Amino acid sequence: MTRLVGTLLIVALAAFAVVHHRGWLAVQDDLATQARALGLDGAELAELTVRMRREGDPTAARVVLAARLFDLEIVSSEPGSPASAERLLATRELAREALRAEPASWQAAMLLGAAVSLERSRNRDPRIYSLAKDWERPLIVAGELAPAERQPRRLLAAAYLEVWPALTPEKRLKVEALLREAFLEPQTFERLFAPWVEIAGSLERAATLLPARPLTYQRLAATAFARQEWG
Repeated sequence: MTRLVGTLLIVALAAFAVVHHRGWLAVQDDLATQARALGLDGAELAELTVRMRREGDPTAARVVLAARLFDLEIVSSEPGSPASAERLLATRELAREALRAEPASWQAAMLLGAAVSLERSRNRDPRIYSLAKDWERPLIVAGELAPAERQPRRLLAAAYLEVWPALTPEKRLKVEALLREAFLEPQTFERLFAPWVEIAGSLERAATLLPARPLTYQRLAATAFARQEWG
């Protein structure tokens, strides 16, 4: 009797493994199809597919795809195009789905908050102000889940710049600390330099949060030249 029960258990586990594997293969195919529909192809699609399969988990694979789509949107040369909007929407929904399956995923939380903020900013959606918790809370949670990771704080700083006029003086002091850290990362520096200079109001004020290095002085000098601010 014991041997029979053991045999049945092994058969049940084997059947479960087969079903799980087939389900995972189906998810891989769906994600690859979605990536292709969103404009990824060739070597980039092949590399992304390998990375997703390497994860071995549907939730992690969705995060991989969402992260790649978001990276593309950060450097998009046509942020107002329909294709760009579709990628950003897909980023948001993939991150939301991953977070629903794995609430402790800091990457999913980060991507959800960042995608919502960027999407509402581009669409000039007033909910970026009225429902700030939709993007603020996921980004804060991401930072709490992974305190050693700097990316959640960088994206939170970028999101706060979008709503700077609505921030209280006390909140701005906290955001300035985030910005000072964010500007140390080259790509974030390039992305946020122009909006921060505009918000700061003067180059002297802007410089207080920027790292003391040659690139900073070059960019400030170029901006001063363009504005004809010789002082």
